[in-house]
Amino acid sequence: MGDFYRDRIESGDPSPQNLVIAIRAYEQALEWLGQAETKEQGNQEQAEVYSAASADVLNDLGNLYWMLSRCPGSGEQKLLYLEQGIRAYQFALTKVNPELHSQSYAMIQNNLGAAFGDLARYRDPAENLQLSILAYVSALRFRQPETDPLKFASTQNNLGTAYWHLAQHQQPIAHLSQAIEAYTAALKYYDPEQEPLNYAMIQNNLGTAYWNLAQYDQSDDLLQLAIGSYRISLLYRTAEKSPAGYAATQNNLGTAYWHLANRSKDVPQVYQDSLQNAIGCYTNALASAAQLAPTPMTFDTFATQNNLGLAHYQLATDSHSALNSATKLQHLETALDSHLKALQGWKQQPEFSQTAMNYIVQTIRAIYTQGGIQGQNLALSRVPGHLLPELLPKL
Repeated sequence: MGDFYRDRIESGDPSPQNLVIAIRAYEQALEWLGQAETKEQGNQEQAEVYSAASADVLNDLGNLYWMLSRCPGSGEQKLLYLEQGIRAYQFALTKVNPELHSQSYAMIQNNLGAAFGDLARYRDPAENLQLSILAYVSALRFRQPETDPLKFASTQNNLGTAYWHLAQHQQPIAHLSQAIEAYTAALKYYDPEQEPLNYAMIQNNLGTAYWNLAQYDQSDDLLQLAIGSYRISLLYRTAEKSPAGYAATQNNLGTAYWHLANRSKDVPQVYQDSLQNAIGCYTNALASAAQLAPTPMTFDTFATQNNLGLAHYQLATDSHSALNSATKLQHLETALDSHLKALQGWKQQPEFSQTAMNYIVQTIRAIYTQGGIQGQNLALSRVPGHLLPELLPKL
């Protein structure tokens, strides 16, 4: 009965009702398996059969609780389900001999790593991420590339992501370097022609790890490596095949180019080219996100609008720029429109909306410098009327 509902769930009907029915069925099955195992203690071979069967059921049970923790509900209820899933995985590991059932052991450890990664979102992030990493490393002892290259690569990707998250809490340089090592290992076993979206996903992850590491190491080489990974990702993560992934990677690539620009202000051509590239990427990201609306993105599209506006502003106000006055004004007007969209999107987030307002003031001042009072008046005509009482005193 548990298998029947599990199959229904895997076929695309993961309703809380189906999850709960499957869980109850598996829990009752475990009671009978436990009794059978106890009766067969004198028969080691038969006892191991029941023990292995219990491990499989416990793994399924852990998966179902994990899925239930991701259903809509209160944070407290999600946490409870997640803890129950972790206990099921941990109990399963006591029932399986890794030398005799290495693939089952590795699968359970991989699932346990994912559950601890989720638990880190609720409490003790560093501690739970370390437990997640330990589980993935244990899985990799038995998931070798020679026997199962795709599962090895998948677990290496999971390990890289756990290291990336841990880097946000402690030892960023060391943990980001370990994330890069894991992602690089995963890429060796994905054929981009046969697994294009998985390959693209890991290239995107690798790019993000390089970009993150570049925030601590001021070498431009790391930014160039990030840009290279993102560009490779986009060869396979196209707008047609994976529009949400394409938008996210374009956004990431835009940010990498923007940071490269700001590190290259003393090299005018690199500075201007990088800003132009950032503008193109941010524009592509927003266009793809708009086509998917109202589907939520994995990135803040209002932050992307704000970043797009800033890139246009910087290009227009670059003292080494060969752009004519009319083109500079066009960039500034586009910057103003982008910051206004960001402000509208952030209206419920005071800190962010104040940042957007400051950029609006900055941009209108630049328009006045470039186009005089007439340019400023045209700029103000683009601003919603309810914003003028707050805006005008700042000008």
